[in-house]
Amino acid sequence: MLNDLLSRWPLIQQIKTGADGTGTEAMSEQTRTLRPKHEGAEVTPSICPYCGVGCGQLVYHKNGKLISIEGDPKSPISRGRLCPKAQTLLNCTRIRAD
Repeated sequence: MLNDLLSRWPLIQQIKTGADGTGTEAMSEQTRTLRPKHEGAEVTPSICPYCGVGCGQLVYHKNGKLISIEGDPKSPISRGRLCPKAQTLLNCTRIRAD
């Protein structure tokens, strides 16, 4: 039982195969089953509302809920980057004034 447990440990697999630890041998079962948070989400291109620059954004949403806001790499203005103000947009949308 202990031998089986140790043989599944990523470090032991790396030592056995002589791998450098940057490939699948470094992954646990939990890591192998991870999926991106955007999987199955719809993406809508948008423009940041904070200032007059007009940086491009990608808004990810799924089942009517906002998942993520990221910079649009196709935007000639921001080239996929968001300023600190735009990075907080997701948190601002979660605040409700009920």
